[in-house]
Amino acid sequence: MKFLTLIYDKIKRSKSLFFNKLFETQNAFRVITYQLTETEYKNTFTYKMLDVTENAFPTVDIWSYVQELVAENIVMKYVYDRKLVELVYRNSENTFDQVLLPTDSMNIYIVIIVDLKQKNIKGHFKLDLNKEYGID
Repeated sequence: MKFLTLIYDKIKRSKSLFFNKLFETQNAFRVITYQLTETEYKNTFTYKMLDVTENAFPTVDIWSYVQELVAENIVMKYVYDRKLVELVYRNSENTFDQVLLPTDSMNIYIVIIVDLKQKNIKGHFKLDLNKEYGID
């Protein structure tokens, strides 16, 4: 009986180590999000912004970033599950894409900024068109 108890304890410790390692591994690959300031967001604009929603080729997979925004209660799970993108704008210098994700409020979007040169996500910004343009 003592032998079985020793084996059971060893298995229990092994499982614990396994799950601890698994947790560490998952956290090691966790996406870090960054909320852009208004200035940082506006610096991604050029004099002309092009609507490339229909023909934009994704430079970066945004969905792991969006998944983290869901975990932070910034983006709705519904948007992530259905991979909903409202619009994609590209600046005229082809340096940034602005990927607008819908929210549950009219004229409010979460904008993911994709750096086309670095091929990474610069961050996100909550765009409130009601506030920005006085829309009621």
